[in-house]
Formats: sequence, C-alpha cells, structure tokens
Amino acid sequence: MRAAWGVTSIAVPGGKWFTDVTVRQAVEGGLLKGPRVVVAGRALSNYGGIFDPDPYPAFEGIPADTAGVLCNTRDEFIRETRRQCKRGVDLIKVADSTWGDAQTVADDEIAAVVDEAHRHNVKVTIHSRGSTSTRAAAKAGHGRVGARHGLSAGGRWIRTSGSGASGEADAILPVKDRPR
Repeated sequence: MRAAWGVTSIAVPGGKWFTDVTVRQAVEGGLLKGPRVVVAGRALSNYGGIFDPDPYPAFEGIPADTAGVLCNTRDEFIRETRRQCKRGVDLIKVADSTWGDAQTVADDEIAAVVDEAHRHNVKVTIHSRGSTSTRAAAKAGHGRVGARHGLSAGGRWIRTSGSGASGEADAILPVKDRPR
C-alpha cells in the first residue's frame, strides 16, 4: 500500500509477535514507503472470552501464536498492558463479548487496562458485540475507548459522558436497550 494510491493510514487492531510494530517503525524511519500505521498487539481476553482456547480440546495452555492472550485477573490485565506498551503498540485491544450481550471481562478489569494504557499515552479498543461491555468500556475510558462491532449491539444510540480531565468529547455508542 502506498500513499500514492490514496491510502494514508491503516489500523491493525490486533496482531502477533509485534511484527506490525516493526513495520510501523520501518515506515516512520523511512526504510519502507507506506501509510501511517496504527497497531495493537494480541488481544487481552479471559476464560469465556472470544480468544479463550479452552473450548477447543486440542489446545493445551496458551499457544504463543494465538491472536489473544489470556488474562484472568486484574493484575494479569495490567501486566499484559504494560508489556505491550513497552513493545511500542499504539492500541491495547480488549477482547470481551463473544456473542450477544454477555460481558466476559469485568468492569474493574476494563478500567484497569484503560487506566494503565492511558498512563502510557496508549489508546484502548474493545471487541464488543453487546451493550453491556460497550457501556463498561465507555465508562472506563472516559469517552476515549473505541468499541468494535458496536452496530450489532442495536440500532439506538446512547451518549456516555466522559469525566476525564482531558477535555475530550463524550463517546456516542450504540446500545441494545437505551435507558429511559
């Protein structure tokens, strides 16, 4: 891809081995021609989450080349966030709801990821298919969390007020059941 073709930026919201970070650095350093690249590492998930390998009996443990990494405690989410920030990602991706409105990552775990990532000036995105995790992400991110698959959460929209000191705009997110 080249800017001459009209591509000015590309986002890779999840990757393995931090190869996308290396490509971004090569473009920034002039070694490769290419668009602006925004990258994330492996998605942070937990048991029952979308990248939990346990439902597949052939998996034993956590294969190092999977798209997600298991984090089953608040401390594990923080540790993996720090590790990915150290490796130079632009985004931390939380992989939450698998289908429907089931939220698999707890509110305090989402908030811990957001707080730690923002401490490193890294943004957070969430793989969210339901209103519950979308709302939790917006509340945790003070309006600075991008929700993936948000449109499948319903056709109505809710405004979630940001309360951070950054002065950034509120997040407007789709939800299934808008509070009355």
